[in-house]
Amino acid sequence: MYLRPTNKLLQRSPDRIDSKVGDYGPENFQLVYLACNFGKNNATESQFDEWLQIVKSAKEPAGDNDGGDDAPGNSQALNGCNFSVSL
Repeated sequence: MYLRPTNKLLQRSPDRIDSKVGDYGPENFQLVYLACNFGKNNATESQFDEWLQIVKSAKEPAGDNDGGDDAPGNSQALNGCNFSVSL
């Protein structure tokens, strides 16, 4: 995990698992990449999973499989979209 990535979209962001629930309580909290939080927005988990599958299947550009010197490759970054933390 990168605590201070140069790519802001790879920084960690608190996210509600169910956006319809108003709070960030222990049962409704996960820590994800900021880009994934933006992507999920208020979509359901199944809608977000469908989007993730489309993004994961996209081919990485040749010679550019990481987001910078301190960032994981695209497939590694997408794994951060599913990163959950229990409080």
